[in-house]
Amino acid sequence: MSEHVPVTSVTLERFRNHQHLEIGSLDQTTVLVGPNGSGKTNVLEAIDLVISGRSFRQARIEDVVQWGSDDAVVRLALARQDAAFVVEERLSAEGGRRLYVNGVEKRRRSDVVGKEHTVVFRPDDLELVKGPSDVRRDALDALGARLSEAYGHTRREYTRVVRHRNALLREWRATQADLEVWTEQAIALGARLLVHRRRLLARLAAHAAREHDSLSDGARLSMEYHDRCGLGATDPAVEVSGDDAKAALRAAFAARRDEERQRATTVVGPHRDDVVLLLDGREARRFASQGQRRSIALAWRIAEMRTIEDVSGSSPILLLDDVMSELDERRRAALQDCIASASQAVLTTTDEGHVPGAGRRALVIALGGPRE
Repeated sequence: MSEHVPVTSVTLERFRNHQHLEIGSLDQTTVLVGPNGSGKTNVLEAIDLVISGRSFRQARIEDVVQWGSDDAVVRLALARQDAAFVVEERLSAEGGRRLYVNGVEKRRRSDVVGKEHTVVFRPDDLELVKGPSDVRRDALDALGARLSEAYGHTRREYTRVVRHRNALLREWRATQADLEVWTEQAIALGARLLVHRRRLLARLAAHAAREHDSLSDGARLSMEYHDRCGLGATDPAVEVSGDDAKAALRAAFAARRDEERQRATTVVGPHRDDVVLLLDGREARRFASQGQRRSIALAWRIAEMRTIEDVSGSSPILLLDDVMSELDERRRAALQDCIASASQAVLTTTDEGHVPGAGRRALVIALGGPRE
């Protein structure tokens, strides 16, 4: 096994359908083969949950604990060039979670996994193109939070403020003075989040455009950031200052004060913004074919990988959930190039024939049939 393989083994206890599963040796490319219902995706989810801190299924912590159990355990053996250690995450049926390294509890995930990151490829990545705006916002913010603690903290605090503000708006007895305190916080945090997002999107969009060139028949992919506060700068490469963002948000809050009262919700801020994907200047959500959507979604995920490499200086772990069977020869070849250059890749499939050579030897592990 290469010394550069980040995750060398995986153990699951009472995690979803796995009462106990131990995969004692992962390679640079590992293929999990098994029928639907055998829990292949659950293995990818467990790895992602420990490395990134969140489930790519958007699941609550209590949802991953096996029915009738008090807790679940995910144990990863991680290897770096200078050290090897075991990371264990204990997940409670009440939603709590605790993280340990070699048996010692840790509070900060970044202190545990360091520069390790994951990028997940799934068939439902098509939602990045055809889905509502929150799918693209969440994908962008998830990437930002993985790369920057400041980004993640800003987004969490902004979400908390908007939630509190909405609660006040639903209570018609709340005065404007009561609301103003939270409005100022929404402006400050919202401006910071908007600037973070635009900078990250500029980097992601540049990579996605280049990757898409190799996947398409000449159509040009571009991305725009459409805010709801009247900044008017849709090109994410155009630098927007925090002061400009604050001024635009403050003016928008003032202009839409009555609308907010009427709708009893916060109608201004980055939680309403959208990333618009364009093919040759036309909105992909409306005009792209199914094949074009696959190319765009694949370009987005590969661009995430390239962005992580830019910012962190290391290649992420790729988690591919039964995506090869959905791709044609050109897109499959592009994905194989990524697999070959990644620090590690773990793939799932129902048919080993769907995963041809990925530029290096692959370890194939068979999982059993469906289990209750």
